[in-house]
Amino acid sequence: MSQSFSRSLSSGRHAGAAGLAELRASCQPALSTMRMPSTRNEEYRFTDLTPVLSNSLALAPADAAVDAGMLEQLALPEAAGSRIVLVNGVFRQELSDLSALPAGCYVGGSAGAPAEALQQLGVQSNARGGPFAVLNGSLAQDALIIALPAGAAVSQPLHLLHVSTAAAETSSSNGGGRTLNASAARLLISLAGNSKLEVVEEFVSASAAEGAHLAMPVAEVMLGEGSALRHGYVNREAQGAAHFKATLVTQAEGSSYELVEARLGGSLSRHDVGISQAGPDTVTSMRHFLLAGAGQLQDLHTKLALDHPRGQANQLHKCIASAATGRGVFDGNVKVNKLAQKTDAGQLSRNLLLVPKATVNVKPNLQIIADDVKCTHGCAVSDLSEEELFYFRARGVSYDQARQALVYSFGAEVVQDFKYEKLVGRIQQDVRDCLNRAVADMEWTEDGQLWVQYVSSTPATRLDVINLQEKLDQQLQQRQARETGICPVREELYSQCMDELIRQVTINCAERGLLLLRVRDEMRMSIAAYQTLYESSVAFGMRKALMTEQGKGEMESHIGQMEGSVKDLERQVQEWKLKCEAIEKREAERRESEAKKHKEEVAYLENYARQLKGQLETFVTPAKKGAGAAAAAGGQPVLQAA
Repeated sequence: MSQSFSRSLSSGRHAGAAGLAELRASCQPALSTMRMPSTRNEEYRFTDLTPVLSNSLALAPADAAVDAGMLEQLALPEAAGSRIVLVNGVFRQELSDLSALPAGCYVGGSAGAPAEALQQLGVQSNARGGPFAVLNGSLAQDALIIALPAGAAVSQPLHLLHVSTAAAETSSSNGGGRTLNASAARLLISLAGNSKLEVVEEFVSASAAEGAHLAMPVAEVMLGEGSALRHGYVNREAQGAAHFKATLVTQAEGSSYELVEARLGGSLSRHDVGISQAGPDTVTSMRHFLLAGAGQLQDLHTKLALDHPRGQANQLHKCIASAATGRGVFDGNVKVNKLAQKTDAGQLSRNLLLVPKATVNVKPNLQIIADDVKCTHGCAVSDLSEEELFYFRARGVSYDQARQALVYSFGAEVVQDFKYEKLVGRIQQDVRDCLNRAVADMEWTEDGQLWVQYVSSTPATRLDVINLQEKLDQQLQQRQARETGICPVREELYSQCMDELIRQVTINCAERGLLLLRVRDEMRMSIAAYQTLYESSVAFGMRKALMTEQGKGEMESHIGQMEGSVKDLERQVQEWKLKCEAIEKREAERRESEAKKHKEEVAYLENYARQLKGQLETFVTPAKKGAGAAAAAGGQPVLQAA
C-alpha cells in the first residue's frame, strides 16, 4: 500500500455509528498489515490500481450539500414514496421519502435496526470480501439496513440514489497526486421467508465535472426461504471517479436473486459479485452491460457457487469498448459442486470492439464436479457485423445511423430489463454521448475554476478553416512557442488544431474522420511510447548514477578501511623486522660466544692431549729398550709388566 494512501486511511478512521463497532473492530487491525493487490495478483492481472493508490484520501463529509433540483431530476416516478438518498455513503433522512413503505418493513440506519439484521452485518464481507471490503468496514460511517419480515412484499421499487461529492482540492499537499473524497456505503438487505423486494441502486456524482472521488460500496444480501430480490445497479459517475463495489449474496432454499447491471461512468470501475446458493431449488440471474469509453476501465468479477440440487443460474455479460483507450475485463466463475445435481446453468459473454486498439480481457470459467447437470457457456469478441451494416445501408440508412442502431440494440437487451422509462432514458443518453464523442471534450483549470469545452456538431466552412489557421498562428506568437525543438506549447496548440480538423472532417464524412482519428491515436501512442522509453532511460540513468554514487561512498569507505589495515600491517611488519633483527643479533652474539668457547675448549683439549702423549711416550720408551735386549740374548721375548 502506498505511503500517502496508508496515511490517508489512518487519518480517516473515526468513531462512526455504534452499530458498526464490531465490524470496525474486525477490519481496522487488518489495515496496518494489508497489502493492496497489484497486477501480479491473478484477480487484478488486468486492473492496475496505481492511479488510485498514488492519491491521497480525504473522508467524504456525510453532511455535504446536494442540489435538490438534481435529486428531483433523478427521481423515478415508479419509486414515489420509496426514494432513499445516500450522500457520500451515509443515509440522509431529510432528503429521502419512505412514505410508501408498508408497515413492518425497516429501512434506515444501524441505530434502531432489528437485532437479527445487525447480527448479519459483516458476516459475508469478512468471509468472502476483498481488500476494498476491508477498507469499507473500517471507514463506513453508518450502514443502510433494509429488513423485511416473513411474507412481506413491497409493491414498488426502492430507489437508492448514491451521490458522491469531489474533494475541494484537486491535488494533495504531500505530492502524492490528487486528493480523492473516499466514501464507504454499506448496505444490508435481509429478507425473511417468502418476502419480495426490488431495489435499484444508482450511483452518480454531485456534478458532471466532479470526478475526484473514490467509492467503495459493499452490499450484503441475505435471502430467506422462498424470498425473491430483484437488484438493479447503475453506475453513472463522472469521469475521473474510482468505483469499487462488492455484492455478496447468500440464498436459502427456494429463493430467487436477479441482478441487472449497467456501468457507464467513472474512469476505473470494478464490481466483485459473490453468490452462494445455500439451499436447493434456488434461482440466480445476472445480466450485465458495461461501456468502456475513452480512458475507462470497466472490470467485472463474479463467483457463483452451487452446492445443492436443482439450482438454476443464468448469466449474460455484454461489454462495448468504444475508444482505443477503453478496456473491459470480465472474469466469471460458475462452480457446480458434487451435491448440486440436476443443476441448469448457463453463461454467455459477448463483447463489441468499435475501434482499433480497444481491448477486452474475457475469462469465462465453468467448473463442473457434479455429473447430472445441464451447463453451457460461451464467449464472443468482435466488431459489428458487415452483413448487418449492409442490411441497413441497402435500405437507405446512413452508415453512422446503422452503426448507432446496432450498438444501441446490442446493449438494449440488458438495459431494457430496468423497465423504468426515466432510468432507461438516462442510460441510453449516456451511451449516446459516449459513442458520438469521437473527439474528447477539452478540460482545463483557470483561476481555480474548471472549464469544459464541448465538441460542437456544427459543420465548418472554408472561412472557418482560414480563421482556424490565423488563430493558430496568433496563439503561437502570443504564447511564444518555439519554432524548432521540443516545445510543449507548440505541441498543445497543434494538438487542439488537429482535433478541430478531425471534428470538421467527421461531420462531413464519418469514415474519413474515423480514419484520421485512428491515425491521430496511433501517432499519439507512438509518441507516448517514445516518451515512456525516454523517461525510463532517464530514470535508469539516474538510478545507475545514484547506485554509482552510493557505491562510490561505500568503496571510499572500504578503501579507507583497507588503507588503515595496510598501515596496521606495515606497523606490524616493522615491529616484526625489529624483533627479527634483535633475535638475529642475539643469535650472532651467542654463536660467536659459543664458537670462541668451543675454540678455547679445543685448544685446551689439544694441549692436554699433547701433554698426555708426552707422558705416554716417556713411559713406553724404556720398556721397548729392555725388551729388545732380552730378545737379543735368548731369542725369546720376555714379558714384562709395565
